[in-house]
Amino acid sequence: MATIEQKKSEMVKDLINKMFEIAGHDVTYDDIKDRKDDWYAQWTMTVKQSDEWRAWGEKEIARRFRRSKKLCQNEMAWFSLMYGLKFRFSIDCDRCGSVIRDEDQMSQFEKDAILGKQEMLPKLCTKCRNSAN
Repeated sequence: MATIEQKKSEMVKDLINKMFEIAGHDVTYDDIKDRKDDWYAQWTMTVKQSDEWRAWGEKEIARRFRRSKKLCQNEMAWFSLMYGLKFRFSIDCDRCGSVIRDEDQMSQFEKDAILGKQEMLPKLCTKCRNSAN
């Protein structure tokens, strides 16, 4: 039977592997485990990918360690702060998912809206907007 420290170590490895998988990067925990630089800033993920990863992590922590939902949310918030990848902002079409604007083309208002600080209207790419008419 694994000790609690072994379980925690395995959880860290699985969280990092899942983060890279969801973000679409061909990198694993073994690739970065001995690095002392800012490896977490060298790859990016979208806010939506981060939300998906955090939700997965919360469920996995609850399953493995039998913790409350609130404690799992706090654990993932801290883990994301310490090891989470840098955000890549983009505005995606609500219908087809294609990128409408990337970070370089966005206003601060749009970035705030993605983070939930501002309300954003539904977004449609030109193709979906034309097919709706």
